[in-house]
Amino acid sequence: MNEEPQERYVYGLDDESWQEERIGVTLMLLEDRMTELRERYGPTFGDLNLDLGPLGPGLPRSEAGPDR
Repeated sequence: MNEEPQERYVYGLDDESWQEERIGVTLMLLEDRMTELRERYGPTFGDLNLDLGPLGPGLPRSEAGPDR
């Protein structure tokens, strides 16, 4: 068995729960990495907020981060 099925078995997670867990961990790691990059290179959350055209900004202005 490879690592992923073993972890799902040990923690009793079904496929959907496992995918949700992995997405959550991935997003937390992304947030940590983006914080590191902002500290190193100086952009604000607003600088990193993408304009998605007709969908609007990637993040609502109220959720753009601590340095809105």
